[in-house]
Amino acid sequence: MARRYKQTEQKKSLLKEVLQYIMLIVVTLSLSFLLKLYVIDGVSVVGRSMSPTLKDGQNLFMYRLGDINRFDVVILKSPDYTFDEKGHQKVYVKRVIGMPGDTLEYRNDKLIINGTVYEEKYLDAARQELGYDNKLMQDKTLEEMLRQVRANYPNLPPENTTLTQVDGKMVIPEGYYLVLGDNRLNSHDGDDFGLASRSLIEGKAVLRWWPLNDFGIAPF
Repeated sequence: MARRYKQTEQKKSLLKEVLQYIMLIVVTLSLSFLLKLYVIDGVSVVGRSMSPTLKDGQNLFMYRLGDINRFDVVILKSPDYTFDEKGHQKVYVKRVIGMPGDTLEYRNDKLIINGTVYEEKYLDAARQELGYDNKLMQDKTLEEMLRQVRANYPNLPPENTTLTQVDGKMVIPEGYYLVLGDNRLNSHDGDDFGLASRSLIEGKAVLRWWPLNDFGIAPF
């Protein structure tokens, strides 16, 4: 009788232990899923549009929370709604140049935002590769850029190429951004698809973790 009772208790103890392990696995998987969905996720760089800052095949961690700031490197769904061979909307890695409320232009290969010239230090390596006598960007205002985008790609959503007027100036509307690749001469970016909605931006790159010899922490 005592032996049977002991065996029963051992079975109960084993069952309890198994259930605890199952619960631990379920909780761990649930937390991992929630972190991936809402907080942090991995992404691979595809192509040369951010070269030499970020190279084809490098892996990044992106942070989904927090504000988007000027010059952040962001991961976004394609504003021109292009799809890969599996039918998924393509994902791009680009740099935020224009923010809501900005006027923007390029003159003599210099970025001018709201009348202020900004140094684009992240382009130094690209300029060195190309040669300093060559321009990475042609002279244009954002209005001229979007007008050309609209002419080249008439099927884009109209909001991609629409500015709003504030105090007599044409500015980027609330909730929209201009994103460009660092490899300006070989990048499919805002020069092709216009403005990007905030709803398309999945997060910003915070860590370059693979290959290990390319390890780096944002800002890039």
